[in-house]
Amino acid sequence: MSKDRFSHASDDYLRYRPRYSFSLFNELAGLAERHEQAWDCGCGSGQASLALAQYFQRVLATDLSLAQVVEAPAHNRVRYAAARAEQPPLGAESVDLILVAQALHWFDFQAFFAEVERVLRRGGVFAAVTYNLLTITPEIDALVHELYYGLLEGCWDAERRHVEEAYRTIPLPYKPIPGAGAGHSLQAQWSVDHLLGYLRTWSGVKQYQSRYAKDPVALVEPALRAAWQDGERAVNWPLTVLVRRKP
Repeated sequence: MSKDRFSHASDDYLRYRPRYSFSLFNELAGLAERHEQAWDCGCGSGQASLALAQYFQRVLATDLSLAQVVEAPAHNRVRYAAARAEQPPLGAESVDLILVAQALHWFDFQAFFAEVERVLRRGGVFAAVTYNLLTITPEIDALVHELYYGLLEGCWDAERRHVEEAYRTIPLPYKPIPGAGAGHSLQAQWSVDHLLGYLRTWSGVKQYQSRYAKDPVALVEPALRAAWQDGERAVNWPLTVLVRRKP
């Protein structure tokens, strides 16, 4: 069953999460045979939804979290809805592209993929995107690992393993499109304050805060600030893009 781990402080999710590159959406749109409607499932606060709206006449953007959807920027081609991934407000064979960005691991796979089969047109494209731990410098990375693997041990949902495995064990439908999704990167130029804001959007951090009524990021913040020094730094994530076509 889908889980809502991001309703609390949903405006931070919009502010601090990294943005996907233009090239990713350009490729996915180019693979679609038609451009009438796309479904951004698990849309969060609409970052990918707005990008898809540049290519599709209509975009349905759904998320389990009403708080996330409310934060999403308005667009005349995007319709937002608070809905479970397994129960989208879509008709049969009504969608040309389905995108799930950093959300698939939360879904009930059997029920969700049944909906993918129902709503995706023949020849339509399904794409799942995920990214794991960031890298900056060895010293900063070690502190992020201390937070992720040490302080937050036992606070991550079991579904997180799918992200760590780059979705390799998720039973995706359909056959891969040869070469599709390769070569894309996820990068940003951030200040230390932006990094700290991002870390506080982690679901494991939210679980820790709920369990202990403390902010675990504050425990590594002094060391992170000392290691960072001044200005902005390049931030990189390992990005996985899995693309399938419905026969």
